[in-house]
Amino acid sequence: MKLIFISLFISAFSFSTLAKENVKKKKITMACFHYPPFLIDPKYDDKNEGMIVDLLKKMFANQGHEIELKWMNLARAIKSVEEGEIDTICSLNNKRPSKLDLIEPAIARMKVAMWTRKEDNFKYRGVHSIGNRVLGNVLGFVYNDTSPSLQKYLNDEKNKTFVVSGSDPVKRLYQLMEKKRVDLFAINEEYVYYLLGKKYVEDNFRVAGYLRNKLGAYFGVSSKINNKDEIKKIYQTEIQKVHKSKIFLEIYQKYIK
Repeated sequence: MKLIFISLFISAFSFSTLAKENVKKKKITMACFHYPPFLIDPKYDDKNEGMIVDLLKKMFANQGHEIELKWMNLARAIKSVEEGEIDTICSLNNKRPSKLDLIEPAIARMKVAMWTRKEDNFKYRGVHSIGNRVLGNVLGFVYNDTSPSLQKYLNDEKNKTFVVSGSDPVKRLYQLMEKKRVDLFAINEEYVYYLLGKKYVEDNFRVAGYLRNKLGAYFGVSSKINNKDEIKKIYQTEIQKVHKSKIFLEIYQKYIK
C-alpha cells in the first residue's frame, strides 16, 4: 500500500567514498524514506526518527556499529542501495521488485485495517460486504499487496468512492467520516494513532475488519558492498534477541499514545 516520501539527492561518488570509510569506522549508511510512525524524516519531526529506525539503531549498536541515515524518496532509496552507493535500506516490502538482499525474518509485519465510525456496526468481510457504503481513498494509495480485490474495487468507476488529495489527506478523510460523507477507509492502525492520537481515534472510530494480506517490512542490504555478510549476521543475531525481549513494545509505546 501507499506511502508518503521525500526526495534527497547526493552524488554517487560521495556515497561510494562513504561506503569504503564506513567499514573502518564500523559505520553503516542506511537509506530511509518517510513513512510515519515507522520512519520519520526530520523535516517533519526533529525529535523522533521512527519505530523501525529506533529498533535498527539499537540492534546494530549492540554489535558496535553506528547507523548513518540518508533520507530520500523510495525510488531513490532502492536505486542507491542496489548500486552500492548506500549500504542498507531501512525496510522494504518483499513484493516490491528490487535487486536488494532482503533479510529474513521481517523486522515488522503490518495489518491494514478497514475503519468506520464508532457507532456503525458494519463488519468488513471483503469488497462484497461494502454494499452501498462510500469508500474513501487517498490519491496515490495502492492496495495491490494487501488486497488486490480492494484495488480493483477502487479502480471501478461504478463503485461509490471518494478520493482525497492535497495537504493532510488522511486527516481530511477522517473528518469526512465524522460528517458521514465517507463510510470506510483502509489504512494501518499505527499511522492513524500516530497522526491523530489514539484516544481521539478510538473515541470516534472503530476497526471493521482487516485486509487479507499483511505488509512485511524487511531490512535490506546491498549485494555490492564488501561487508554485506557481516551486516546480515548482525541483523539476524539481534532480531532474535528482539523477539525475546520487550524492546519493540517499549519503542511502540513511545510513538503510540
